[in-house]
Amino acid sequence: MAANEKKRSAKTIVSLIDTNSIILNHPEDEENRKRFIYDRIFWSHDGFTEAQNGLLVADNTHPNGEIYADQIYI
Repeated sequence: MAANEKKRSAKTIVSLIDTNSIILNHPEDEENRKRFIYDRIFWSHDGFTEAQNGLLVADNTHPNGEIYADQIYI
């Protein structure tokens, strides 16, 4: 989440469940969730770090580092 989003207490409404499905959470109604299934999903919202060459790569110390999809992976 970007610094300006954190500053205004924004909530992440999309959660990756696995490589094929996501959950969309309504920001004001936690009971109102929708699940979407796709052929393949790639996660690039967080879970990365910047390498010395400037590329964003998976950060294995981050909870989402294992599911982060960089451009090399895609």
